[in-house]
Amino acid sequence: MLNKPMILNFTPNNFFFTPIPCTDCDGKKYSKEHNDFKILDFSIGDILSMSFNELSKWLHDVQQCQLSTQLKFSLNQIDAFISKAIELKLGHLNLNRSIPSLSGGELQRLRLVRVFTSQLNGLLIVLDEPLAGLSKIEKEIIYNNILTLASRHTLLIVDHHSIFFERATQIISIGEKSGKQGGMIINTEQYIKTQQADFLLPIIESPKTIQVRVENKVYNYKGVDLCITMNSMNLITGHSGAGKTTLLREYLPQHFDKYTYINQKTLTGHNHSFVITILDIFNLTLDLFSKKFNKDKSFFSNHSGAEGVCPECEGTGRLVYGNDNFDRVIIQCKDCGGSGFRKELKKYRIQGKSICDIWTMTISEALEFYSTQSKKITSILQNAQDILLGHLQLGQLVSTLSGGENIRIKILKSLKTTTEIYGIDEPFKGLNNFEIYTISKFFLNMVRNGKTLIVVDHEEESFKYFSKHIEIINKDGWLIEK
Repeated sequence: MLNKPMILNFTPNNFFFTPIPCTDCDGKKYSKEHNDFKILDFSIGDILSMSFNELSKWLHDVQQCQLSTQLKFSLNQIDAFISKAIELKLGHLNLNRSIPSLSGGELQRLRLVRVFTSQLNGLLIVLDEPLAGLSKIEKEIIYNNILTLASRHTLLIVDHHSIFFERATQIISIGEKSGKQGGMIINTEQYIKTQQADFLLPIIESPKTIQVRVENKVYNYKGVDLCITMNSMNLITGHSGAGKTTLLREYLPQHFDKYTYINQKTLTGHNHSFVITILDIFNLTLDLFSKKFNKDKSFFSNHSGAEGVCPECEGTGRLVYGNDNFDRVIIQCKDCGGSGFRKELKKYRIQGKSICDIWTMTISEALEFYSTQSKKITSILQNAQDILLGHLQLGQLVSTLSGGENIRIKILKSLKTTTEIYGIDEPFKGLNNFEIYTISKFFLNMVRNGKTLIVVDHEEESFKYFSKHIEIINKDGWLIEK
């Protein structure tokens, strides 16, 4: 009101407030004057706020009116998009819905709507994990649409789901592992056989339950009323858009104190955010070198302003030409080989390795090196390897990580906090059966250490590892167990 911050140098985030609809426009984003301009009793604000189900009826009514040829064509295009969205179980969305508020499954299907309604033929279409984040019914709908698409186009599908195995003209398997140990064509029959093995883990049952009841309006929901089992692995499922992400992101933080929500969104950082820094082992590494050679830590650092910075790229390891995002060219710095360190640092070695060598190591390789140097670093790297991050390079930019890698690093970082209850959104997305088993084993160890896990996911292979399975529905605005 005073146009002055209440607290200097502080910007409140979603942990401190919940957005509510504007009382002047009722969330429609248009001034009241626009209500005077209507088509078949609805203003533009009304139309954009309608659910796709309601909008489809309105479009059909408008199409019955006398229209120009050009307008008919435009309405037909909109109608085709809305009809396909409804078919893909997105009828509850509206055109005013913000993209960040969508669940992973909703966003996935919205992108597929554009592909399925395309008028073009004879294209090569690449679908990257089209079934990820979807319930069983939604997967079947998408699968049938993909079969229809295949009659007009050539499809290249990147996916682990066995539903594609029988109908695929050709199956190409790449492996055997990740990172440096991947990227090779492997025997498909052997790979499928390996994935069909029956992986099992013990189930930890807990008698302690807690009723989570929060009454607070968030988006179109009034509140939540669920029973969670403590000190165990809880699985949350339900059709896409039922409110699973809202439950984890908005409601559970209002009920639990020592709670952390973890999703696939990119880790925040800057030009010097690398795997080695985000895992908090860079300073520990600098300590090793500074003590070994009796020099200041700045001498071995590639951070901006430090002595060890490569003078050519100023520690970023990259040279950027051009200012515009579309015209920029980024190349690796030849002087430092992309590490950001001065060349002179290569002569300072511990166990035959310089800090420049460490920068190019994978986590698995670094684990062997640090095992004789630092118990603390070894423990961090062992956890990273256990949660399937062994292929990452220590000097890899955080901005290049996948969604699943982001989730796993966030979990590792939260283990250093006082967090007791974890809300994890789709940790198994894009993983094969063995990888799902490996991540579940890591989760089981967290439970053994007194943690409570509340996981949202649709990968059926993961269901058997959870002690409690909760399918939620939206009943009159309340998120409850089915």
